[in-house]
Amino acid sequence: MINEHNEEEIVVKYLMSKGYDILEMDFKDRESSNVIANDKDVLTFIQVRMKDGIKYKYNNELIDSRKQKEMANKTLQYIINQKTNFRYDLIEIFPLEKNRIRHFEDVLSLD
Repeated sequence: MINEHNEEEIVVKYLMSKGYDILEMDFKDRESSNVIANDKDVLTFIQVRMKDGIKYKYNNELIDSRKQKEMANKTLQYIINQKTNFRYDLIEIFPLEKNRIRHFEDVLSLD
């Protein structure tokens, strides 16, 4: 079973293999964590969710409106005095599957 330490290691290795520069990590609990990283010149806010058990879902559960507002508020706090490009990503981890990471880029638009 993947614990918090393993989850962090999986996400960091995955993102670094894609060329991301990890700026901050906040692995709070087994259900939801956050990573802030640079993907080239784009500041990227990544929501990480652990999907364990048989009853996890695949599609259409990315980020509900409550989570969108929470993420937007955290983003504004982080970049209030910075002028930079940014986006929101989502990583799902499926520890019971062979290909256990799915990465969705640019999942939220604030336009």
